[in-house]
Formats: sequence, C-alpha cells, structure tokens
Amino acid sequence: MGPAVATLGALQAQMALSLLLNLTPSPLGCMINCDFANWHFRQFRFEQAEEPEKSPVAFIDSQLLDEDDCIVELRSVEEAPASITDAVIRVLPEQIAHWQPPVDQRIVLVCASGIRAAQAARTLEGRGFTRLAIIAANRN
Repeated sequence: MGPAVATLGALQAQMALSLLLNLTPSPLGCMINCDFANWHFRQFRFEQAEEPEKSPVAFIDSQLLDEDDCIVELRSVEEAPASITDAVIRVLPEQIAHWQPPVDQRIVLVCASGIRAAQAARTLEGRGFTRLAIIAANRN
C-alpha cells in the first residue's frame, strides 16, 4: 500500500506546483483515475463542460432537516425498519408518480444511496415541484 500512497502524494504535489507556477495544461478540470490493481492511469478533462441550466437537487445531511420538511422514506419497512427520524412518510419509488406531495413544504427524499431519491426527485421536478432535497441514509 505504501507505493500507492506515495504515488498519489507525488501526483498531488505535482498538481499543486503546476497550479502555483501557472504551468499548462492546468490541473484544474482534470480527473485522474489511478487503477493500481491493473496498472492503468487514465484522465479526462472537463473544464470545457457547460454548467447545467439549473442546479441539481441538493444532497443534505439529516442535521440540515427543518421541522417543516416533508420527509419521504423511499425504502420499504423490510429494507429500513427505522428511518432517519420518526416523522417520515413512506412512499415507495413506484408510487411517487401518483403521490400528492404538500405544496408548502420542502420535500426531502430518503433512500440508502441517494439513487432512488434522485430518480424520485426527477419525477417530482417533472411535476413542477422545486423545493426538493435528498438524503443518502447509508452513506458513511
């Protein structure tokens, strides 16, 4: 593991020096993937990528919940017997299209990883709901 850590440290140092010395190409906007198991190094650049027209739905932590929030647990009782709080409404992902959310509250969608919550948020955005947030309950 030592050589991998040393390699990453050397890459970070080189990137910092490149930035400080205004070297080209700049490390800003560059993603480097180091696969030490297969000995592959890959990169792609995204500094020319356009910004999205609207900001994505925010991922928040449970500490950022407000008492006014409508917290929607997307996991079944079998998958998550206890949610992030007792004040949740359970709506399964396949029910989101027909569920009528409150219009005067922020809707916080909860699932294990955030994937189902992001899909549900997209569905609700398509129906005109804009006050949305996502919590990935199983992240560490």
